[in-house]
Parts: sequence; structure tokens; C-alpha cells
Amino acid sequence: MGVASGAEHTELTVAVIGVGQIGQRHVRAFAGLGNDVRVVGVADIDEARAANSATECGARAYVDYRALLELSPDIAVICLPHHLHREAGEAAAKAGCHILMEKPLAHTLEDAYAIVESCRQNDVRLTTSFVHRYRAEFQRAHDLIASGDIGAPAMAIDVFGLPGGPNVPSWVWQKQYGGGGILMYSGIHSVDWQSWLLDSAIEEVSARSISIGEGTDVETGLSATLTFANGCLGSLVGNQPGYLVTPRTRSTEVYGSAARLKICSGEFLEFTSDVQAFRDDVSRDDPFVAQATEFVTAIRQQQEPWIT
Repeated sequence: MGVASGAEHTELTVAVIGVGQIGQRHVRAFAGLGNDVRVVGVADIDEARAANSATECGARAYVDYRALLELSPDIAVICLPHHLHREAGEAAAKAGCHILMEKPLAHTLEDAYAIVESCRQNDVRLTTSFVHRYRAEFQRAHDLIASGDIGAPAMAIDVFGLPGGPNVPSWVWQKQYGGGGILMYSGIHSVDWQSWLLDSAIEEVSARSISIGEGTDVETGLSATLTFANGCLGSLVGNQPGYLVTPRTRSTEVYGSAARLKICSGEFLEFTSDVQAFRDDVSRDDPFVAQATEFVTAIRQQQEPWIT
């Protein structure tokens, strides 16, 4: 392993397990961090996909991730279907790897606790990839709320409409693999950033879901009301039907006692109150790079990562 106790600038090696669409984003993010961070291997059951990804970053390709873990990489980034998270997470922890696990941590609570316990027993750090928190517009929104610019926060509203069906991996639509449908795949980000922005845990949930289309036993649409421990309310409405949805919709509003924020992911942040209004357009940034940088820094400094 590349990092010795107290070392600050020794090389960190990275393995990416699962190089589908999101896994490839992680590969590019870590590969672009510099010479002291190196992607040494990628693994995917699709041999051609693994080979293409490995060629792109100068790494070795594997079909079996266990063989990749024999390299004892410092970091394992796990981007597998949700039902495989526990098995891969426990294997990576036993191999001494710090773990960046794609959300959700697991598809059952039992598996999630098992992953956490395995990391504790093997003294490795664990972070979950709630990558949208690293977006510039969400960072700005959090700063405005924390500084009191919107007054006392009261309510958050999330709405998303995204392509579903064949536009996402097929396992997403089977409960045994995903644990749920669009809530576990896309809506979980909304739940996370609402809790983060409002600085409170969720105490109660009321929700209804629907499933449109054949060949799925999970939700393709949902409507939920979230009650937070600090008295704030949240709402979440989302749909990912089997047809192409254009334009894609992903917006968040936060209402406070003095102002409102509106965030369109990847586009802009708006602030409105009685005394001022402004809009910050977002220049293209890569939250995967910011996330990779933060995790590498936490490991080098032997601290807990921001998102545990």
C-alpha cells in the first residue's frame, strides 16, 4: 500500500470496480489528480469495457475484482449494482483498501451495517458517493443557508424528471438488485442534499409511489413529504419513465424566513428576497474531481472523509 503512517506525498494507488457510465467518471477523476495518485487497475465483467477503460488511464484490466484487490490498492472505488456492494465492500476492506462506495451504501440496512463494521474492523476509511454535494451551485447554496442569508430555513422542494427505462442500467428496475427503483438510483441524492442543506436528520416520511411500464417491480415515480428533526419540511417528486424525457429536469428550492433559493443542477443558483435578487450561472465543473480530491486529502491526513 502506498501510504505509510504520517506520509503526506507518497503515491496513492486506486482500483475502480465496475466501469459503467459512473465508474468511468470516477476513473477519469482519479486519473487526472496528478502523478502521486495512480489508477492501477479497473475491473468489470464486460471484458471489452474493462479493457477500454484501462487503456484510457494506463491501468490493468480485470474481469474478476478479487484479482484486482490482490494488488493491495490504497483506494477501492466500488460502482457495482447495489446488491453486490456488501460482498465487494467487505472484500476491499479485508484487502486494506479505503473505500469510496457509490450510493446507496447498500440495498438493505443489514448489508449497510455490515460494510461499516468491516471497514471499522480493518481500520480503513469509508465514504459514500453523494457527488452532487460537490457541485458549485450546491456548495454556494449551503454557504448562503449556513450564513443566515435566507433567514431560518423552513422548507425544501425537489422535483426531477429524467429518462428511465433503457436509459439507465437494466438492474435498476429489479428490486432484488437495486433494492428500489428511482428513489434508490436518483432520488436518494435529493434526500441527502435536503438533509445536508437543512442541517437536520429526517424524522418522518410519508410517501406514495407508482410503477409505469412492464418488466419492473420497483417505482418509476414517487411523491414524498419529509419531516425533519428541526421542524423543517421537505418534499420530493420524481419520475423516470421508460421513454426519453427532454429536457431533463432537476431543480431544488429552499425557502427560508427571509429569502428563497432555487438550484438547477448543473445550470444556476437563484436568490430572491425583498432586498435583493441575483443569479449565479454555473461554469462547467466536475464534482467527481472535487470528490476524489477530498477523499485523497482525508486519507493523506488520516482524517475521516467529509461524507462518512
